[in-house]
Amino acid sequence: MCGERLDLLRALFHCGARPAENLLRLAACASDAPGEHVFIDDVVEAIARLLPLAPNTAPAVGAGGGDGAAAAVVHRLYNVGNHSPVALQHFIAVIEAALGRKADLRLLPMQPGDVPITYADVARLAAAVDFAPRTPLAEGMAHFVAWYRQFYNI
Repeated sequence: MCGERLDLLRALFHCGARPAENLLRLAACASDAPGEHVFIDDVVEAIARLLPLAPNTAPAVGAGGGDGAAAAVVHRLYNVGNHSPVALQHFIAVIEAALGRKADLRLLPMQPGDVPITYADVARLAAAVDFAPRTPLAEGMAHFVAWYRQFYNI
């Protein structure tokens, strides 16, 4: 993936002192590498469903004589995502549609640290709380752009 896609969103709105004039000036990877996107409301719902499953603490082995004075936190990790990568050029097209403007793109080669594809394996999340994100990319982007314009009064 060419850089972080969140950086693309930041670039949309924070290029220069006047973000309204620079909404779609960004550099993008020419490779069209797929990456994943999940709308914040879906992330919040996943976390809310996971909270009741928060693990307890357990006594640390060999610390504090096993009396619980030094506790080790038992934890679980969950990926929250859509498990369906989207091509970068499609992602940019969705942003353009939400903003009603074409991007001024500067296509770049893959950058050091870029990976050819990213997506979350959400099997553990689905098994734990029977959850999968429901918000389509275009709908989430439209909500994000509307919120951003309202929040920054642009």
